[in-house]
Amino acid sequence: MTKCPLCSSQHLRIVFEVNKMPVFPNMVFDTIEEARNAPVGDMKLTVCDDCGFVFNQTFEPNLLNFNQQYDNEQKHSAYYQQYLQGIIDLLQKELPNTKKIAEIGCGKGHFLELLLEKGFDAIGFDPTYEGDNAKIIKDYFSDKYSTENADLLVMRHMLYTVMNPFALLHTIAKANHYKGNVYIEVLDFEWISNSRSFCDVCYEQVVYFTKDSLASFFNKSTVGSLFGGQYLYLIADLADLRDEYTPSTKGGKHLQPDFETNMAHYNALAYQHAPIAVWGAGGKGISFTHLIDAGKGVVPCLIDINPSKQNKYIAPHGQLVCAPQEALSEAGSKFKSVFVVNPNYLEEIKNIIQHDSIEILTF
Repeated sequence: MTKCPLCSSQHLRIVFEVNKMPVFPNMVFDTIEEARNAPVGDMKLTVCDDCGFVFNQTFEPNLLNFNQQYDNEQKHSAYYQQYLQGIIDLLQKELPNTKKIAEIGCGKGHFLELLLEKGFDAIGFDPTYEGDNAKIIKDYFSDKYSTENADLLVMRHMLYTVMNPFALLHTIAKANHYKGNVYIEVLDFEWISNSRSFCDVCYEQVVYFTKDSLASFFNKSTVGSLFGGQYLYLIADLADLRDEYTPSTKGGKHLQPDFETNMAHYNALAYQHAPIAVWGAGGKGISFTHLIDAGKGVVPCLIDINPSKQNKYIAPHGQLVCAPQEALSEAGSKFKSVFVVNPNYLEEIKNIIQHDSIEILTF
C-alpha cells in the first residue's frame, strides 16, 4: 500500500514494524496447540503525514474473521463498570432526548444490557454474540435493518476494524437514513504515541485515530477523552457526516512514537524481574507478552478475572491464563512479579493481590 486509504497521499511514514503478531489478541484457546497454530500477521504501522490517519500498511483482511471465541469483555472489573456508567451519564447529558439506541458491534452485550436497565429502547448487532437476549441480532448492521430508525447509533471500539472507516460510516449512516446521532469510541493514537504504549498496537486494530482525524469525518462534532485519556469519543449528528473526506489540517507529522526505545526498556525490566505474570489477557496483555517474551519463558502465565478466559491459552506461544487465586497460590515458584499492563486497574488489582511478597510492576 503506497497511498493513504483516506486522502491518497503518498507522504507515508512507518513508525513501528512487528512480525507475526497474533491476529486476535482478544481470543483465547482451549489447547496449547490451537493457540500456537492461531493466525498471525505482520504489521507496518504507518502514519499519513498529510491527514494524520494511522494504519497497518501490511494488513490482510482475510485473516480477520471474528467469531464467538472473540472475547474483549471486561465487565468483571469494578473500574470498568464505573467507566461504562460514565458513558451512559455522558449520553444522557449530551443527548437528553434519546429514546431508541442501536449498538453496532455490541460484543457480549453487556453495555446494551446496561442501556436496557436504564430504560432505553435499545437493540444490538453483533455476529459474534452467543447469548440469548432477544434484543441482540447476531448479524452486522446493514440496509436490511434500515427500518430501525434509531435516535442514536453507538459504535464502541469497532470503527478501527476496517481500512476505510469513512466508507463504513456512510454505509451505517445510510442504513439509518442519515438521521439521528452517533456515538463513536476509539483508542486515542496521540495518547499511545505520547505514552510510547507499544502494547496498544494490535493486529485487529487496523487503523488508529487522533482527535483531529476522527473529527474530520464530520462538519461538526463533540470530541473528548475517556478512560484516563486512553480513549476518544465523538458525538455527532449523522446529517453532518461529510459527503467527501476532508483531511485534518493538523496532519500527522507531530506523531513521533518511539515504541522501540520503550519496548527495549520494558524488555530489560521483564528480564530483570523474570519470571513475571502479566495481569490482563486482553489486547494490551497479549501484545505485551508477545513483544516482550516472544516465547522465551519470561512470561510463563497471564492472570485474568474473566472466568471465560481462565484455564485457556493465548496466541502465539501458548501461555496459560489463570484465575487470580490460582495464580497467586503459585507465586514464588511459577513467577516472582506481576506486571499490570493497564495502570488504570492498578488499585483494583492491588486489592485482589494483597500479598507483600509479590512485586507489582506497571508502566
